[in-house]
Amino acid sequence: MSIGAALERPWKDTVKGRVDDGVYVERKSKIRMRRKHKGASDTIICVAILVALALALTARYAAIAKINFEISQLDKDLAELRAENERLEIQISRLSSLKRIEEIATNRLGM
Repeated sequence: MSIGAALERPWKDTVKGRVDDGVYVERKSKIRMRRKHKGASDTIICVAILVALALALTARYAAIAKINFEISQLDKDLAELRAENERLEIQISRLSSLKRIEEIATNRLGM
């Protein structure tokens, strides 16, 4: 059998371990190499997916931490604004008291 025929139908001439001019051995080793490479590429793909998931998870936690920081800053600002609002309401009630208005009317305006 010629090499060309063995390449066309390698399974016919390679039954029970027969080798025709080294064609079967070469083909078998190529198949094994493909299987080894396929396993390696599957592993690389799995590792890449795991790394992508880890990065996505880390990005989510970073976004959550940033939002929590913004919330704490806004809570601080809100507390300051409430304190200022209370101070201004006290000032309004002090300035609009009847005793003060009467005093200003008699002393400054001469009423």
